[in-house]
Amino acid sequence: MAQSRFASLLTLMLFTWVPATSGIVLAPQPAHGQSRALPDLYKRVRALESAGRYAEATPLAEQLVRRNEAELGENHPDTAVALNHLANLYETLGRYADAEPLYKRSLAINEKALGAAHPNVARSLNNLGRLGPGPFRRGRAALQARTGDAREGAARWPS
Repeated sequence: MAQSRFASLLTLMLFTWVPATSGIVLAPQPAHGQSRALPDLYKRVRALESAGRYAEATPLAEQLVRRNEAELGENHPDTAVALNHLANLYETLGRYADAEPLYKRSLAINEKALGAAHPNVARSLNNLGRLGPGPFRRGRAALQARTGDAREGAARWPS
């Protein structure tokens, strides 16, 4: 049973991951009563990120997180998306210690708002695992805890 849940989650992770370089931009659409500024800011962050202009994108991504928190709330799924993008930028810039808590916060928001089986939860777990040896072990442990399979090596990432 646990292996079945692990296999389902791993399959979900593999088929929902979209590399930033793919050119696919899934920008959140404005909610009722929300300004167009958030999706426009999101698109600017993604454009700078896609162009490799990470240092320029970072302050805009930080602003996007603050504005999402103010307009939508700290636990809104779009806030989790903004946190994830900021963490991606921090990771790309080598700021791993700054990226990890943002990935964890994004994971917690997604789990609570969307449920443990949602693709965004799998994406958050993938991002945690991608950070490196220390966080990789923590990401793998988080995946094992969610699948109930704590055997050594049970939750291996594909090579």
